[in-house]
Amino acid sequence: MPTPPPVNRSAHLPISAVRTAHQRYSSSAVEQILSKAAQSSSQNAFTWENVVEMGKELNIAEDSLIQAEKNWQNEQQQREEEQQKRSQFRRQISVYVGVNTFLVILNIMLSGGITWAVWPILGWGLGLFLPPCNGANGSRSCRDRGMTSRWQSLG
Repeated sequence: MPTPPPVNRSAHLPISAVRTAHQRYSSSAVEQILSKAAQSSSQNAFTWENVVEMGKELNIAEDSLIQAEKNWQNEQQQREEEQQKRSQFRRQISVYVGVNTFLVILNIMLSGGITWAVWPILGWGLGLFLPPCNGANGSRSCRDRGMTSRWQSLG
């Protein structure tokens, strides 16, 4: 019985799936490929030694890895702080809406219309929705200090 001819497996793959030794990737492409591979890997956590070993294989100095880890930790901390601020602001809005709804209903029941309830709504609303600035830092404005409106933090 004759042996079947060898199968060219790369002929069945899409062109993008066939790799050559001369193929070049940008840093961002490598980062995305490795990130996707790590996510689908059975190992879901890596030790610092694993990271250093991977860095050595990619010719990345350990000092660069240390600095990158510090930057990553700072970014993680900033994300957590922003998330806490958004959560706190949403809670404040919920209280604002609840209390002022009660005040409007009370105002309508007592006087037949909305008269005095407007003032707490406006006063509290100004404090809630204006950027958190005070004059403690001299003439520097909120924008100069990098502070943004609370509305932007909701997105």
